[in-house]
Amino acid sequence: SMMRPSQRPSAFKADSALLCITIVVAPQLLGGAFPWTVLVISGLCLASLGMALWVRRSSAAPVIDGVFIMMGVAWLWTCLQAVPLPSTLAHTLRLASVQSVERLEGLAWADRIPFTVSYDPGSTYVQILIGVGILSSFLTARMGGPGGLKPIAAATVVSATLLGLVGVAHEAAGMDALFGIYAPQYTSTRLLAPLMNGNHLAGFCLMGALLAVGLAGDERDPARRTGFVSASVFCALVLAWTLSRGAIGALLFGFLLLVAWFVSRSRGRAKDSKAAIPVTVVVAATAGVVAFAGLGPILRRFETEGFDKLELATLGLRLLDGSAWWLGVGRGAFSAAFVAHEGSLARATHPENLLVQWTTEWGIPVATALLLVLAAALWRRFRGTEDPIIAASGIAIFALVLQNLVDFSLE
Repeated sequence: SMMRPSQRPSAFKADSALLCITIVVAPQLLGGAFPWTVLVISGLCLASLGMALWVRRSSAAPVIDGVFIMMGVAWLWTCLQAVPLPSTLAHTLRLASVQSVERLEGLAWADRIPFTVSYDPGSTYVQILIGVGILSSFLTARMGGPGGLKPIAAATVVSATLLGLVGVAHEAAGMDALFGIYAPQYTSTRLLAPLMNGNHLAGFCLMGALLAVGLAGDERDPARRTGFVSASVFCALVLAWTLSRGAIGALLFGFLLLVAWFVSRSRGRAKDSKAAIPVTVVVAATAGVVAFAGLGPILRRFETEGFDKLELATLGLRLLDGSAWWLGVGRGAFSAAFVAHEGSLARATHPENLLVQWTTEWGIPVATALLLVLAAALWRRFRGTEDPIIAASGIAIFALVLQNLVDFSLE
């Protein structure tokens, strides 16, 4: 992690190319909003891993560590949540599926309801497939070693920029159907893009804007540096367009951290200051424009909506009763569990909070262990680094997590 940009070994091979293609293509497939898109995206991730196992079979970087093990544990636990259990064990654990069968007792098909930890096994099956894609892409990236970070970061910037361009093109053409084919039915957004939820689009552009700054700081070529800075500005403006309160706040905080990192890095290093000063100026200017553009509308949204999302997260914590506090309600099953607890007058698909989402769906033990392992790994990678891409990656992830405390866009 302490390698200078010029010292990073080249790791761009066929598997890296396929992974970068996946990063660009996956959001265009409606971000996996439909089952067939989940199949395609997971298939691309598996193909990338297969390619990596082939082309790097003799030189792959080590991938077995605490992060991989804990991610594997979380995925295996997701699988177990959807496994039908014997009636005796289900009653002993006081599973919600037992209560479902009791409520439907007397119906012809009531005895066919499986006794599972998950409130909604079908949604958990989808999450198992999504987990396969996440683990596959993670392993592919890890096998590429430190040199694989730059093309992955660049692909993320390209992907976020392309999402914004598609959205602007739809707005300019006055289209209300995505690609002229699909008109969103269950969500509304200020900018129609393949990520149809405004918070999701803002979260992805948040990553793109911050990573582009790191790539600009890493570049010695003026033309490429200008290109990355332009991409960062564009992603930030698209983010402001969405009026996502959490994303705008997280972006401003991320920009401040990046400016502080660049300033501290350039002290006493004239060569680095030449690259850091223009990047820092552009970042600060962009942050000011975003704040100016979004402040008024955001304040009006606070007046009308207040802190309703924090109230939703509080309601979500009620799901942690009985055995759910350690077993969870099932990955992807928050919505079904919410209706079971709160009634059918209102239905929330997510609690709009990362901590509540993971703890309610996985249970407190698994969610806490995963969060701690990921946080420790991120801190070790970020601490003391002099590589702007590593710094920007760490800050981008941290900013995305901040947004996910009020806008659940990570999924």
